[in-house]
Amino acid sequence: MIFLLFIFSFFTQFDGIKENSKNDAELIINIAKTQLGKEYVGGTLDTGFIENCVFNYEGLDCVTFVENTLAIAKSIKNNDTTEESIIKNIENTRYRDGKLTDYISRLHYTGDWINDNIRRNNLKDITKEIGGIKLNQNVNFMSSHPQYYKQLKDNETFQKQIKEVESQINKHDLFYIPKDKVNKSKSKIQSGDIICITTNIKGLDYSHLGFAIREGDKLKLIHASSTKMQVTIENDLQTYLMSVKNHKGITILRPIL
Repeated sequence: MIFLLFIFSFFTQFDGIKENSKNDAELIINIAKTQLGKEYVGGTLDTGFIENCVFNYEGLDCVTFVENTLAIAKSIKNNDTTEESIIKNIENTRYRDGKLTDYISRLHYTGDWINDNIRRNNLKDITKEIGGIKLNQNVNFMSSHPQYYKQLKDNETFQKQIKEVESQINKHDLFYIPKDKVNKSKSKIQSGDIICITTNIKGLDYSHLGFAIREGDKLKLIHASSTKMQVTIENDLQTYLMSVKNHKGITILRPIL
């Protein structure tokens, strides 16, 4: 089942973007920038107890901003600018093995999202090769706090399944660059790279996502900000990371369209 918020002549706003983009990275950033100022809205994926592949272009959180941008970029690159194309691309990124079956098939944890999409050649993790260190993971937040999730709190089967998902995530090695070391590696981070921000919050692995933007020697971040309540650009990635107590560092992913 599909829940779709779609506007008339949606793709006309992207006319010329493919031709004016020199490569995939530039295409991603050009599409991301069309969303500047759009409202931050949390919880848009949890529309009911039946899992639907939601595409909401007018209200975004950090994850849906990244997923929407990648899906639109892939559709434009493949010259298939239909509603069905966007939904297919979102499903391919958002759900385990690229297939929506139920609530548990959604890649809720960013670590799970990373591992699954790397395995299916949607992303490349460059963190270790540019100086990243091992991220010690012990994800358990969802199974420890089912009361925060309406799909989990009264469903013991889902609770057991999400606990198994967490166990599998904890078996995988992921890497990150500590936030105070980012500037030492920034020359190797490109525009269009996905920045996954690790967190000190107990039971979680990551707490935020966005895209890197390089402008000369400056490394910026475009993201859907829950503080500014809109899609915005931070003028210096490391300065932004240092300003948030719970931010621990970053994992860097290179999209493969």
